Amino acid sequence: MKFIDRAKATILNTRKSFERFPVTIVLSILFTGLLIYNFEVGNDLTNVARDNLIRLTMVSGLGLLLSLCIGLLNERLFRARGKSILTYIIGGLILIGYYFFLLDKFEMVQMTRFFGTILFLVVSVVYILKLKNDINYESYVIKVFSGVFITILYSAVLYFGLSVIFFTVDNLFDIDISGKIYLYTFFIVVFIFGVSLFLSKLPEKDDDFKDYIYSKSLKVLLLYIVIPLISVYTVILYAYFIKILITWVWPKGLVSHLVLWYSAVSAGVIFLITPLLEENKLAKTFKIFFPKFILPILVMMFISIWQRINQYGITENRYYILVLGLWVLGIMLYFNFKKPLKNIIIPISLSIVIF
Repeated sequence: MKFIDRAKATILNTRKSFERFPVTIVLSILFTGLLIYNFEVGNDLTNVARDNLIRLTMVSGLGLLLSLCIGLLNERLFRARGKSILTYIIGGLILIGYYFFLLDKFEMVQMTRFFGTILFLVVSVVYILKLKNDINYESYVIKVFSGVFITILYSAVLYFGLSVIFFTVDNLFDIDISGKIYLYTFFIVVFIFGVSLFLSKLPEKDDDFKDYIYSKSLKVLLLYIVIPLISVYTVILYAYFIKILITWVWPKGLVSHLVLWYSAVSAGVIFLITPLLEENKLAKTFKIFFPKFILPILVMMFISIWQRINQYGITENRYYILVLGLWVLGIMLYFNFKKPLKNIIIPISLSIVIF
């Protein structure tokens, strides 16, 4: 019964999301409608009309995220109604400009820019509301990701339930339900129900998280599973580093990928254990020593990247690895020299690099 009550309360709370982010909800409905419309009539349109429809759909999806960022920015900085309206007008002009000038083709450059812009906006959502007030920021981020997890769980259950209903009705009554219905239901559940539910779970400006209780399961996962695994991985990389010094056979290209993602995950772990530094010796020890131990490994990674570029030239993928590697190096140097930490620097700097 408690679960049912919580489920009812969660669904009812989605109404708050419309009151708080009306433009985002409207755009989520528009985006869903355009996705369905693409599948229904896209093949019957001329090439130009179809390209314009795809372009409009992509920009509306971009607008969904942009409007969320604007809504959060207004809550943080621009409470006055006139300024809030102005920010949405500016956002609309940005989307119009993006439609006409930055999506003129559907080639690699345009697609890379599009998905990079989406990633930039997603990362921005994590910190915009905490600008100028990053107290207990780690707890805020954990709360946001908790909302993501709950949204995925509820959406998956809802979609599965609806799919079972369609399947049962189809087979019992021979209605011959089109396979597209399952796809359209997925779009509606994810981009209307899911977005509304996630927005209702977003913390508000005045939430201070002073009484936030760190999840025991997350604490156990990070301290007694993830950190030991990272430590073992570090030992393996050091063993490989010693092998290089002995044999003088320099790293293969794969090493840069392995080191990069391991470093990025480790930065995330340090971020998440920051609230535990005062109470847990393992967390404090890891935070103090790991950013120092990883620096030689990062040097090895940059040597590997340089060798690949020197031999085969620079490609888009090598450029991305190099830039992200420089960001990770900067974050690790920040962990080494900055006390106390202001962890909001991590997503802000990452969004700048992405942009």
